[in-house]
Amino acid sequence: TAIGNDTLGQSISLNSVPALESVSGLCGVAGALPGSLIIEFVDGLVSLDGLEGITAIGKELEGKSIHLRSVPALQSIVGLRSLAGALRGSLIIDSADRLASLEGLHGITAIGNDTLGQSISLNSVPALESVTGLRVEGALPGSLRINYADQLVSLDGLEGITAIWQDKSGKSIVLLGVPALQSIFGLRGLAGALKGGLAIESAAQLTSLRGLENLTSASLISVNSAGQLSSLHGLGGLRAISELSLDSNSELHSLVGLNRTYLQMDKLSVLRNAKLRSLYGCDGISVLQSLSIKSNGALQ
Repeated sequence: TAIGNDTLGQSISLNSVPALESVSGLCGVAGALPGSLIIEFVDGLVSLDGLEGITAIGKELEGKSIHLRSVPALQSIVGLRSLAGALRGSLIIDSADRLASLEGLHGITAIGNDTLGQSISLNSVPALESVTGLRVEGALPGSLRINYADQLVSLDGLEGITAIWQDKSGKSIVLLGVPALQSIFGLRGLAGALKGGLAIESAAQLTSLRGLENLTSASLISVNSAGQLSSLHGLGGLRAISELSLDSNSELHSLVGLNRTYLQMDKLSVLRNAKLRSLYGCDGISVLQSLSIKSNGALQ
């Protein structure tokens, strides 16, 4: 009915058991796990049914609370639906090819971070359609990373997050390989200073940066290959950016949307934006140390 933890801080670790199809044998475990839940390289596991009795999860020495990695058949994590309150460490899901939803995590109200500085990392989840299963509130002490999520359309479900700290790479938010993503409005709860950088890359359907209006500063804003982005509306609240990089955004017409009153920037890089016609929108930049403009086909 209860499980402790080992010297690595792990309570449950299922590693390299490719034929395992079910964890229902753990249905008798109830209450809090003092350590982490780690499931790695388990090819046949379809769901986490059987873990419904677990109400809280601690963390391991590397700072992870939940780590699901290389679970290609996993379709559901609803078995974690009894989790409530704060997750002490990070939430890491990596290489879960069939996972379409995060339903089961709705009771988690806060998430900690691991030794890499990550709070939430969703990597190689090509079937993930929604993050509405997350209802985290307040500040994340580490970064938010969503990489290679082919079906993800929006970030709805993240509205309760008010601040995001940076990881060891200096990033706060990374959205990479999200070709169906149309909106980041789910980040609208963010306010004040973004502790690290924001990087968006390979987001072919992203139409707008709306959702970032309440940010006042960031170390980096990098938007690369956002195929439907036509302006910078959503960045108007920023008064200080260490670096703004705009690269290969095929529909970007202008820089309208930046702060028109006062904007301090160390570096502005505008490269390979084929339809960029003018730099209109930059008139609010009061301090600029470095400027790079290159290969913007329509710019006159």
